Amino acid sequence: MKRILESLEALNAKLVTVMRADQRIKGDVVLDNQDLMEILKISPRTLQRIRNSGKLPYHKMNKKNYYLKSDVEKYIMEHFGKDMSFGSDNEVSEV
Repeated sequence: MKRILESLEALNAKLVTVMRADQRIKGDVVLDNQDLMEILKISPRTLQRIRNSGKLPYHKMNKKNYYLKSDVEKYIMEHFGKDMSFGSDNEVSEV
């Protein structure tokens, strides 16, 4: 029984990885809270403040917040005045 549970947990982890790699809305990459906090190097509370201020649009699905990559890039341009783009591993790099 324990081995079955471990196998299911491993399979679930793989499925989550595959699903996150291909999450898109209208052809745009989708980022969740964790992705955005890592990219912007901010705390959960700071991200909540940004959301509450309406400065960064987000979509709520299944009680989770998601952000479009294009909206995040626009937010960075407007509030930091830098032309930045995402690398292949979702890190932000200056252009």
